[in-house]
Amino acid sequence: MQNFSPLGTYLEIVNTIGRWKVIPLPGLFESFSKQMTYTPFAKRVQALERAGLIRAFTKNRTKYLVLTQEGSRVSKYKNYYNENEDSLNHDMIAANILRQLLRFENFQEGHMFVDDRWDIDPDAVIFAKRGDAKYTLAIEVELTQKVRTRVVNKFSKYGLGKNLNHALYIFNKESCFEAYKQILGGMNDTTQGKIILCCDTGLSFENFSYIESTCWHREAQHSFLQIFK
Repeated sequence: MQNFSPLGTYLEIVNTIGRWKVIPLPGLFESFSKQMTYTPFAKRVQALERAGLIRAFTKNRTKYLVLTQEGSRVSKYKNYYNENEDSLNHDMIAANILRQLLRFENFQEGHMFVDDRWDIDPDAVIFAKRGDAKYTLAIEVELTQKVRTRVVNKFSKYGLGKNLNHALYIFNKESCFEAYKQILGGMNDTTQGKIILCCDTGLSFENFSYIESTCWHREAQHSFLQIFK
C-alpha cells in the first residue's frame, strides 16, 4: 500500500500503539471494542501492517503490536521499537504496569514516556490527582539492580526536577527493593519525599497487583492506598 496516510480510527490505532509502546492485540482491541466489532478492527490493523506503520510479533502465544520507525512519524507518541530481547521484556512489563495503574481511580491519564525535552527519562508518566491536588507521577520499572552511582544520580534528578512531582519505582525482586530502600535513605528530605518504592514479586507481562504490593515512602512501609488514595 503506497502513500497510506492514516486518518480516523486508523490514526487512533497508531496513536494507541504508540501510547503503550508495545501492546497485546487483545488489549488493543479492548480499546476499540465500543467503536467496532473485531472484523473491521482486524482489517484496519492488517492495513496498517501492510503500510509498514506497525508490526507484529508473537511471544508466549500472544500477538503483540509495536510502531515501526515510519509509524512513529505519524503518531503523536514517538515510540517506535528497536527489538532487543532484554528491552522487549522490560517494555512489555512496563506497558502492562501502566495499563493496570490507569485502572486506579486517582490516575487519570498516562503514556509511555517519549519527551526528549526533559532531563529525566522515566519509563512512563501518569497524570494523577489526590483530593483537589493534581500532580505528575513518573514510573520507573526496575527489573535488575543498577549500580549505586547510577541510582543516586537519578534519585537526585527527581529531587531537583520540576516537571515530575513524584516517581514510583516498581520492583519484582525483594533484594532490589531492599537495596534501593537503603540508597534512598541516604538522600535528602526533598528527594525522599518525591520517591516511592513499590515491590510486587508476582509482577509479569500480564500481572501486577499494585493494591497488594508493599510500598516504601519517607523511610516507612505503607500500603498502595495509604499513599495514593
